[in-house]
Amino acid sequence: MRGLFITLLSAILLSGCVATRAHREGSMTAIVGGQVIEPGADVPPQSVDLLIRGDEIVASGPNLRLPRGTHIVDARGKFIIPGLWDAHSHFNALTEVTDERNLGYGILFVRDMGGYQDKLLSLRASIRSGAHLGPDMFIAGPTLNGQQAGQFQRVVSNADESRTADPVLMINIEQGTFS
Repeated sequence: MRGLFITLLSAILLSGCVATRAHREGSMTAIVGGQVIEPGADVPPQSVDLLIRGDEIVASGPNLRLPRGTHIVDARGKFIIPGLWDAHSHFNALTEVTDERNLGYGILFVRDMGGYQDKLLSLRASIRSGAHLGPDMFIAGPTLNGQQAGQFQRVVSNADESRTADPVLMINIEQGTFS
């Protein structure tokens, strides 16, 4: 079961990157012959086919029988890995956001540790709505520092200042909802 779960996570990246929008919206796509890498498993990579309908993996295994009309992506000689996390990112702190590039590197989730919150929230909404391609984003908001090194940072020198440094951040903390 664990192996299937990892395989399913892996295919999300490939299905999003190689399939056209038309294929993601209902047609069948098969990724065939890819070598599945299971981190933590004590087994060598195995050749697997993945059958995807829309955004859902409906079957996985070696040499799957594919329905007529299935769009085939040849993954022979390539590896299928679980989606990656960028656990410490400053997505748009210093430059324009490069959300689609992350997908190409296999990064499906980004934890942004400090940036322009309004831009980050807008981008995340755009990604989640399907208007933009990009990784799912968990957003910390502005960086709270003892000195301001960037415009997105807030200067705080004690606990009371940190509690009022950013109204949106405080609302999230009070409601127990972290983005």
